[in-house]
Amino acid sequence: MNVPPASIARIFANYPDSALVLDLEDPRYGYAFDPREKDKRLAADEQVLRFRRAEMKLRDKMPPGMVLFDVKFIDGTGTRVFVKAVDLMCLVPRIDLDGNMQYPELLLEEYGRFGITLRRELDEFHVSSEKG
Repeated sequence: MNVPPASIARIFANYPDSALVLDLEDPRYGYAFDPREKDKRLAADEQVLRFRRAEMKLRDKMPPGMVLFDVKFIDGTGTRVFVKAVDLMCLVPRIDLDGNMQYPELLLEEYGRFGITLRRELDEFHVSSEKG
């Protein structure tokens, strides 16, 4: 097991408790393009399971070639959902080209990233929840 890369560890170290806190956008019930937002039981409630904040914390040890962090998603009622051991390298595109050729490759990587799926059966993440 390795320690995190120094350049990434420095980014996290600049924040209180070494945790990046991000405000999340919530499409709300009126969002026209995602049928999952139309669940009448949950989507109509502006607080329950509407995650508007994420806290990311870098792991101390990780396998070679991986940059692992844990994410805590927090909804409007204080429910927390923990996603553990997410590999940052799965989320960040790798660009192998130089100059202007980087732009089309980045667009292709971003387009492909839209469909990233982390599979529980392959132990790519772990979820637990608590009220707090």
